Amino acid sequence: MVNINPIHPPICSASGGCNNVAEFELTDVILADKNKRFEERDLKTVTIAFSCEKHLEEQRNKYA
Repeated sequence: MVNINPIHPPICSASGGCNNVAEFELTDVILADKNKRFEERDLKTVTIAFSCEKHLEEQRNKYA
């Protein structure tokens, strides 16, 4: 059986409660599988924030 669920668009996570729909996703890379040896770990992309066009530079500077 196929389930159909509504999704909510990401909201800008700028300080001050922007509440605009985000146009950009800020991501970073981490090492996955902490139980494995360092050389055997895979890189995993994680989302750290969302931003509208107005707050993109602010968010970029915050997480740079």
